[in-house]
Amino acid sequence: MATTYNNLYLDLRTELRRAGDEEATQSARELVCAAAAKTREELVRDGSLYASPEVEENALKISRRLDALSKITTYMREHYKEDLRLSGLAAMFGYSDAYLSRMFRKYAKVNFKTYLQDIRMAYAYKELLHTDHTISSIALDNGFASSRAFSREFVKRYGILPGRAERQNHKNVKKVL
Repeated sequence: MATTYNNLYLDLRTELRRAGDEEATQSARELVCAAAAKTREELVRDGSLYASPEVEENALKISRRLDALSKITTYMREHYKEDLRLSGLAAMFGYSDAYLSRMFRKYAKVNFKTYLQDIRMAYAYKELLHTDHTISSIALDNGFASSRAFSREFVKRYGILPGRAERQNHKNVKKVL
């Protein structure tokens, strides 16, 4: 059973990191439900479900935590341009900072800051390639404190400066036209 949950967490992590995709939340919920149903069927089949009610209770707790995390990550995707802080979200959803931080590490397999940066970077990257906005405006419009912070994060993730990525993309578009 532990293997089933580990696989579920890995699949869920992949779905939750697909920032900007509105279907990600639904897909993640479907994965949780499918894994929970499969686990329940396996437990019923081997008879251990009825021998150990704490297993079902534990599965229910995990499902509730994943549902709560799903609501939080949906909120983050809707408000990523704002100044989001772990403490503010924790208070908004009724958790302590430490507990919400542990939820992210345990279920999303990344910390809160990394998850938020993933969302912001995905939207910023899309905007960089598909608009003619300046790098500064893209950075500020997507929740980064400055264009310097955006550039630093961009280089860390993609190994190239945002301006260079933009120029390369424009060259490729001109070749196609």
